[in-house]
Amino acid sequence: MLLASAPAALWLLLYFGLAAHLRLGLGRWPDSIGNNPETPLFALHTELVWSYFGFMLLSLFAVPLIIAVLIFLPRCRRFVVHLVAYSISIGLAWALMHLAPGSFVYWFFD
Repeated sequence: MLLASAPAALWLLLYFGLAAHLRLGLGRWPDSIGNNPETPLFALHTELVWSYFGFMLLSLFAVPLIIAVLIFLPRCRRFVVHLVAYSISIGLAWALMHLAPGSFVYWFFD
C-alpha cells in the first residue's frame, strides 16, 4: 500500500520543492505570472514538475481499464486494492497542492 502512494508523494515533494525554489529564487512570493528566477535549474525544475504532473493525471485514465482487466483475472484481483490506493493518493495529493501559498498556486496554474 505504501508503495502505491509513493508516486503521489514524490509529486508533492517536487511541487513543494518548486514552491521553495521560487520563493528562495525571488526572495518573495510571485506577484504575477511571468515572475520567476531566470536560471536553467529553475527551468529544469519547473519542466520536471509539469511533466510529472501530466504523467500522474494521464495515469488516472489507465487505472479503470487496468482494474477492469484485473477483476477478470482471479489470481490478480488482489492488486485492485493497490490501484485504488494509488488513485486515492493522487486525489489527496491534488488537494494538498492547494495548501501552498495562493500566489504560488495562481502562478503555477497560469
